[in-house]
Amino acid sequence: MFDGIPPEQLYGLAAFYLLLCGIVALIAPSRGKSAINGFLISLLLSPLIGFLVVVLLPPENQRKCPDCGEMIRKDAKLCRFCQRELA
Repeated sequence: MFDGIPPEQLYGLAAFYLLLCGIVALIAPSRGKSAINGFLISLLLSPLIGFLVVVLLPPENQRKCPDCGEMIRKDAKLCRFCQRELA
């Protein structure tokens, strides 16, 4: 499959791939996701898919307010947007 490609070039591509996976892992905590999960998704699927998962999925520590639909913290007792009390 990689016949004729020098090993140095393969090492460079592998290092670049791991660098992209690391970048996704660095972005993940700022979006409320686990850095390890972001790295593993990027490593197994691709850094592009890992980036999309990290950026597009809602943060794990948030949920939607049942009244107004805005994203609030899971442990919130009061919606900061509509002031509705939550159970």
